[in-house]
Amino acid sequence: MLNKGRVLIVAGREEASRPDVTDVLRCERTVEAALISRGYQADILRLTAQDFYNKPALLRRLQSHRPDFIFNLFEGFSFDPAKEADFAAMLEAAGLAFTGNPSKALKACLDKAAAKEKLAAAGVPVPGGKVVTAHSRPELDSLNFPVFLKPRAQDASVGIDRQSLAQDAAALNAGIAAKLALFPDGLLIEEFISGNEYQAAFIGEAPYEEIGLSMIDYSRFSRLPQFLTYQAKWDEYSADFAIMPDVRAKLEAAKAKEIIAMAVNCGQALNCRGYFRVDLREKNGQLFAIDVNPNPDINADSGFMKQAYRKGYNYESMVEKILRLSRRHV
Repeated sequence: MLNKGRVLIVAGREEASRPDVTDVLRCERTVEAALISRGYQADILRLTAQDFYNKPALLRRLQSHRPDFIFNLFEGFSFDPAKEADFAAMLEAAGLAFTGNPSKALKACLDKAAAKEKLAAAGVPVPGGKVVTAHSRPELDSLNFPVFLKPRAQDASVGIDRQSLAQDAAALNAGIAAKLALFPDGLLIEEFISGNEYQAAFIGEAPYEEIGLSMIDYSRFSRLPQFLTYQAKWDEYSADFAIMPDVRAKLEAAKAKEIIAMAVNCGQALNCRGYFRVDLREKNGQLFAIDVNPNPDINADSGFMKQAYRKGYNYESMVEKILRLSRRHV
């Protein structure tokens, strides 16, 4: 088979056994197999925290593989998720072509408070909220209960559990104390949006290609948390794991159009390109943006891929499409 080019698949490696961390290692193997099946030469490089102590040496190591493309599965480290954007910035400075979002989008989306400000400035409705840190606790009386607590600078639902929803001031104070001990970068406290959740996936550059829509009707899971906990995403032995986005949900055309339009606006506001997912929730007929996820999970059983299958892609064709969209970000 004709060799279409050399691809270096880059992911992180650490001792943490958290399933969101180990899941990336599963993904690198399926991506490698998909690329080889499409005629590419693929190698895997796993980065450790020590690699970032000497960035010139790390860059030389990358370049020694002489890649035509870098398939970027690196998501930072469990103790330092900001390294995801740092690595993309290094690739940009070196002029290397890589998949997924540029460093500017990765950095903007990781800081949920900053992302929220950018979305609001772009006219996107977002829940009311405030940032709390160990050294700064603004007045929260203006927020309407129930409120939702989430780490300011984490992804993959890290730090989201049943204590994340506070119905009153006592629960809020207990949740803040517990979570600040784990996440010293601070918490984002938001008014809880209680209705359906929608996930819209896209690929490419603005105006983007829509990959698909899915919905979570939480009324179907009335005895479970009315939001996606970390366990709901990653722990198959948890009761919460029963909560699953429905890629076959039948949405009214007008509602689907509204969701897509708002999600596109979110992607543009945060400079997303490559591939990404936007999460929205609805309350009393009003949509609110709750998260923008650049470079979401693309394992064969991921939500992104389930949407892609519905659109007619197979795994290999989607992986190659993501690769062919890689570029030298400047």
